[in-house]
Amino acid sequence: MRDGHRDERERKAMLERAEDIQGTARPNSPSALAGIRRLAREPLFRLLAINWAIGAFVAGLVTAGLLILDTAGLRTLLANSDDPVVPVAVLFCGLLITLTSAAMGAAIMTLPAKDDGERRGRPRATGQPVPVPALAPVRNRH
Repeated sequence: MRDGHRDERERKAMLERAEDIQGTARPNSPSALAGIRRLAREPLFRLLAINWAIGAFVAGLVTAGLLILDTAGLRTLLANSDDPVVPVAVLFCGLLITLTSAAMGAAIMTLPAKDDGERRGRPRATGQPVPVPALAPVRNRH
């Protein structure tokens, strides 16, 4: 009977490892929670998640501001619409994509460059500039 329990545990462990490798882990399984914890410890993921949340918050503020201030008669137009939810959702989703992308892109662009001592690209010139005469043919105007 003990061998049956051990075989069952081994089978479950193998299934969890396979799910972890394939990325098909069930939401509440230990391997899925471990993956989420591992992802939350990544500094780049945290940076992007925080800036995504900032962009989403700003998108909500801009959407609310456009509706509250009735910019270009938008609120009036929506109030007279049969289904005002769809246009508001489209407006919010468009702003959400734009502003979260901008916030995440700005966060990535402001990361400090990794300085490993090697320069990439063209080597930097050293020394003093030397003037070189440039000869050009002269044509007569006559």
